Amino acid sequence: MKKRVVLFATAVVTVSAVGDLVQDFITNEPVHFFAENSGQLLWVALISIFGGLLLALCLQRRRPLPPPGGIDGWHFPP
Repeated sequence: MKKRVVLFATAVVTVSAVGDLVQDFITNEPVHFFAENSGQLLWVALISIFGGLLLALCLQRRRPLPPPGGIDGWHFPP
């Protein structure tokens, strides 16, 4: 049940985000904004690259999840 709720919430957020992006780019508001303020585009690019690298480092350091059946010797706190 919990997986379905998470899946549904993810789908709703994804659909609304894609719809918002399509609506913004159809009206070309971001294109006009960044054409007038080209320095802002550089900051957005730098922040997104830095955030992506930070996320990649955080995900790389996570320990792997055990398989569904479990492995003998793996003990997790309750």
